[in-house]
Amino acid sequence: MEDKVNDRSQASRYQRLNITDFMTIGIFFVIITLVGTVVAFVGITPVTFVMVSSIQGLVLGIPTMLFYSKVKKPGMLLITAILSGTFSLLMALGPYHLIVGVLLALVAELILWSGQYKSARNSVIAYMLTSIAVTANYIPLFFATRSYILNSDMAGKYSEGMARGMTEIGERGFALYAVIVGATAVTSLLGGILGRKVFNKHFRRAGIV
Repeated sequence: MEDKVNDRSQASRYQRLNITDFMTIGIFFVIITLVGTVVAFVGITPVTFVMVSSIQGLVLGIPTMLFYSKVKKPGMLLITAILSGTFSLLMALGPYHLIVGVLLALVAELILWSGQYKSARNSVIAYMLTSIAVTANYIPLFFATRSYILNSDMAGKYSEGMARGMTEIGERGFALYAVIVGATAVTSLLGGILGRKVFNKHFRRAGIV
């Protein structure tokens, strides 16, 4: 009986995040955020603005899948999602990324856990879910278009043409937003597969097949 209690205690300790895990989260959060921010600069026109999440889904697959090869405990994706959502909040993009990101991260955590952190397929699916979270930043544009354009001072910061173009896109509403979410899901799947191929040796070394 005592042996069973000790085994459970050791297993519980093994599942707890340690300083190495937090360092891994921090390092990859910085890398992924920096690359994602650079990609976001393509959104200088109304059309490319709504393409940012899809491009990020493809490009960020490489560093994110390397991060996932190091995820062996529950909580790492959730913490990363909280950091990413908080970053969006600090960038005045609203709370939507944080809320949606946490919910999708919980599902992604469950998916990785169900594969015992050894399934490459589950890792790709988890990446797709966490990538979709960034599309939540578009919610004000598509569901509160005019107030979003006015409150963000789009005309003052950019131009009247940019404001008009963003208004026209935003007023397409749910249909276009759904297309963006779907496109981001597809590109992030491709990005996840690409990242898995690029870091195939890391995945095999980590026992992920």
